[in-house]
Amino acid sequence: MVDTRNILDDEALDFVLKDRGSAPPPQDEADDQVATIRGNLEQVSLPDIFQTLTMSRMEGTLRITQGWEPTYVHFADGKVRVLPPEDLQVRRLGNRLVTSGLLEAKHVRQAFLESRKGGTSLAEILEATGRIERIQFDAIRLALEEDFLLELFTLKRGAFAFFKESFPLPGLEERFTQCVTFETETILFETARRSDEWVTILESIGDLDELFVRTGTSFPTTDDLNGDLYKQIDGKRTLRDIAGGMLDALFDVAKAAKWLVDHECVERAPAAHLLNLSREAIDEQQLRRALFYLNLIVESRRTRPDQLEEVSSLFVQAGDNKAAAGVMLRIVSRLQDPERRLELLQQARQLDALNIDVLEAIVESLRSTAVAGESEYDDAALNLCALYIDAGRWEEALTICEELEIAHPADLGLASRKARILHGLGRPEDGVAHLERLKEVYRYQRDVESLTKTLEQILRLDPRNAKARAELRSIQESKGVRRMRRFGLVLGLAIAIRVGWGFWSHWHTAERAAHDLAESRTLLASGQVSEAKALAESIASRDVDDEVLSEAVGIVERADQHFRTVAAEERAARLSHLLADIQQAVSALDEGDWVGALAKYDSLGTKYAGLP
Repeated sequence: MVDTRNILDDEALDFVLKDRGSAPPPQDEADDQVATIRGNLEQVSLPDIFQTLTMSRMEGTLRITQGWEPTYVHFADGKVRVLPPEDLQVRRLGNRLVTSGLLEAKHVRQAFLESRKGGTSLAEILEATGRIERIQFDAIRLALEEDFLLELFTLKRGAFAFFKESFPLPGLEERFTQCVTFETETILFETARRSDEWVTILESIGDLDELFVRTGTSFPTTDDLNGDLYKQIDGKRTLRDIAGGMLDALFDVAKAAKWLVDHECVERAPAAHLLNLSREAIDEQQLRRALFYLNLIVESRRTRPDQLEEVSSLFVQAGDNKAAAGVMLRIVSRLQDPERRLELLQQARQLDALNIDVLEAIVESLRSTAVAGESEYDDAALNLCALYIDAGRWEEALTICEELEIAHPADLGLASRKARILHGLGRPEDGVAHLERLKEVYRYQRDVESLTKTLEQILRLDPRNAKARAELRSIQESKGVRRMRRFGLVLGLAIAIRVGWGFWSHWHTAERAAHDLAESRTLLASGQVSEAKALAESIASRDVDDEVLSEAVGIVERADQHFRTVAAEERAARLSHLLADIQQAVSALDEGDWVGALAKYDSLGTKYAGLP
């Protein structure tokens, strides 16, 4: 048999699949809220879903998600069409074309490339080569799509959603037009006919999504389907993937796998093998593939504690912290050292803070080693109680709350939480009675703040409780009177401070002004007129009495008069110099020194330019 493991795993087919992947961006996929029906395959079998949709003659698209990418099935007029992930469809079709012996791998590659580039259908391109007839191509494709449809009924896990009279993804309707149509009743009949055999097969092999390796101790002795399948098992591909590349029906391949398992020719890949594959996938940034291998280990493999620790670490590297926390919890169940148990549990809680199982284990561990009332235990127990409440597990929440109340009998937060839990249990009157007892404790202690909060909690549970409302109003009114008294005291003190500050400020301003005024006089007398004027102007701008203001203004006026006198004297001196220079120019002219006279006149304009 031709080995199809690497026929389509090259860059050429990566180009073929470019921009054609079936996994849409999250914003392009229809929201599950618009789905008519949705659920889990662990709770509802796929044959029942098909039967229901067929009998009700509902038209629409069924989305089945298990693993990496969804498969779509369209229902209309009692018929169905299947559309698997496009990369899976292309690779399986290519593998089957090569396995048929009609084409070589290079011809299949070339045909896919030409179809991608030119938009021509793959069937037309292959038929044009003369190596395969259209009827042969259609037969291979028919068998492939039938297997795609029938293998859905072997799924044990996954989610489904039905979108009535719609397509949850743009472009699906056009792609469905190219699919083979099957009668729904025929498919259901075929599934029912072989259901008992399928049960026996799956009990032996476990799952079609299992990885198998050769044992090396036993071998098939005939060159039939058993031998062909044995040659294809490589420890890297699931049985479902291997069957997809073979011409035989999925059911027949599964029977061959059962024979190989029963005769100990192959066995499920051990945990160590899957760990190696997980590490390789993470190194290649194939995180979804790594998660697939890791989940296989967790769900169906026997592991040592050190292997589980590595699984947890790899889950974190692959981006699934919740799964890592679950694995840590399994590790803890095998440990005896209480300190090591608590250390791992705290790490698990950091990875998944909402994991109730982890927090339960932490509380139990602290309960056995810590004294009731210690803060670490209290915090963990309170958080666990909150998770129980969010999950609607009221009885368990009440047990934790009552245990904490023993150490904290008058804690208002605990009392309020207990009242809420009792309300959730359908016992609101017990919750109110519990708060009423706590209210009496706070009244006896004269703790007005806690008493007020307790009354508010009572009214939340029982809004019609007139007694609690009246008591709360009385407390609030008495608080108002005390608040007004405090306000009056504060206001009186503020007024006294304001008056005292005003008196001191006025006195200080007057003293400072008198000091500065004396200094301004001294500066004026010593000839420092500019400094005296600046200080006097500063005094005049302050809040001073009229006498000080009048004297400061007088100093400013005397300073201004001084500046005017000095300016006049300077102008007179320059004018005298100007007349003297003019006389010199006239004298030079009288003496016939025309050049000297003209030069003198020219210099006068520059020298006395600023003279008015």
